[in-house]
This record gives sequence, C-alpha cells and structure tokens, in this order.
Amino acid sequence: MDEQEFDRKLVSSEIRRISDEEFLRIKCTHEVGMTFFAIRDFEQTLIQAIWASEANFVPANEQLDRLQKLKTLTTGNLLKALNAMGTEEKDRNYLLWAKKKRDYFIHNFLLEYPWPNEIDAGGNIHIIRTLRAWQIIFRRATSRIWDILQRANHVHIQDLGEDGRLITHREFYNSFGNEEPEV
Repeated sequence: MDEQEFDRKLVSSEIRRISDEEFLRIKCTHEVGMTFFAIRDFEQTLIQAIWASEANFVPANEQLDRLQKLKTLTTGNLLKALNAMGTEEKDRNYLLWAKKKRDYFIHNFLLEYPWPNEIDAGGNIHIIRTLRAWQIIFRRATSRIWDILQRANHVHIQDLGEDGRLITHREFYNSFGNEEPEV
C-alpha cells in the first residue's frame, strides 16, 4: 500500500468516525476561513486594480514602492483612492456597502456569533448559510471592481469567452488600436 492510499484510507475512516454534529462544526469553522479568504481577495483586487490603473501616471522606478504603499492602506482608504479615480456614485455606494459587510464580519462576527462548538447542528447550519452569503457578497464585489474601473474609463476589458478576460490599462489598449479579438 503506497503512502497516498494509506492517507486516503486514514482520512476516510476518520470522517466515518465523526458524528454529523461534529462534521457541521468542522464545516462551520471551514466556512469562517473561506469568508476570510473572500475578504482577502476583495482587498487584494482593490490594491491590484488601483495599482494597474495608476501605472501610466507613476514613474516606472516608483511603481513597486507605490504597490507596497497601497498594501499598507486600510480598506476604507483604498476605496477613497478608487473613488478619486472618477468612479460613478452607484459604484461607490456598492463598494461602500460591501465594505460595511466586511467591517461587520471582521469586527463583530466572532464576538456576536457563538463558536461552532458552543451550538447545536441547527445553529451551525444557520451560521454556515450566513457565511456563504457573505462569501458571495465579497466574491461579487471582487469581480465587479474591474467593471467599475472600466466604467470610469481606466481599464479596458476584453471578454475572451471560456479563456476569461483580458484587462489592460485604457491608454495601453488605445495605443494598439481598438480592435477586439475574435472569440
């Protein structure tokens, strides 16, 4: 029996040994972690989007320093920087709403919600659903950041179908002409 087969059998036997209630506690803890990851992705995308949009306006030898500075800003200050780029009011309001959800999770969730081992299965199911809803909010906000910058005329987004999207700075895109690739 190879090591991978042994690990699979060990994990499988451990999972069978866990009660449904214990499994829900583990799942709830997992979803807390996944919500933190969704928030991290939202914040990292804000940083990358602002940095990419400023690329033509910051001298090349200062761009890495600018990226490091952006990484030290709070989410609120990142949104202020994004708002200063001429984003629409509806977009600013949407991102502010997402930030309020983020702030609630970061500052209040662990204080207001009981720990998974302190409640029954029904309570864990409720918390899991709440956490998944927050993950959806943060993932949607993350994906909309680039669309917001496109509406503010800072980036150009080309839909490449199944291959995803190509996002370029507006001036870079314009320097090559405005031809869309065939998808």
